[in-house]
Amino acid sequence: MAEEGVTVEVGPRTAPSIEHLRDDLLQGDKIIYLEKRGGWAYDLGKVKISEKEIIIQSDGSKIPMPDSTVATIYAKDLFGSRGMLAMEPENSKFSFSLEENIGVNFGPEWFRVLRSGGKAIVVETASPTDRNALKGEFVGAGFRLLEEHLGTDLGKVFKEKKIFGRMGERALGEDAYALVLEKPER
Repeated sequence: MAEEGVTVEVGPRTAPSIEHLRDDLLQGDKIIYLEKRGGWAYDLGKVKISEKEIIIQSDGSKIPMPDSTVATIYAKDLFGSRGMLAMEPENSKFSFSLEENIGVNFGPEWFRVLRSGGKAIVVETASPTDRNALKGEFVGAGFRLLEEHLGTDLGKVFKEKKIFGRMGERALGEDAYALVLEKPER
């Protein structure tokens, strides 16, 4: 990670993947994992975390950071059709709640906390129902679209294929989708 700052991964569950992003997308040296679900946050806390990593129970629509202080925000499988955010560990099983309207107000909130030149990266191994609405959420908040990847091209946001060991090569099928956005310099 190139410069001092904060990088936020929204909804990592128990398998953060932010460290696999291309180096030019990682602009902060301190990582904050925002996990909305208490069960996931608890399980994530069991994973070895370095002194430069913090877990906060919160979601992407209410980031507990001051304005213009975050270098990078990253989310994987937060908006996709598989509803992974709506799944939570409960007594060694999973409970599902697919009724949430995930992603509403994320664009303005991410824009608020990102510093000028900061990057927002959305990676979906299963495309959202409406890609244009997802892109519109962020572009409408003021972001500039830098990259949009479909299918296996999604791998272009990662620095190496090592990430595929976690996700599985088949996870990057034709419905995979990624956005790289930037908060314009003012």
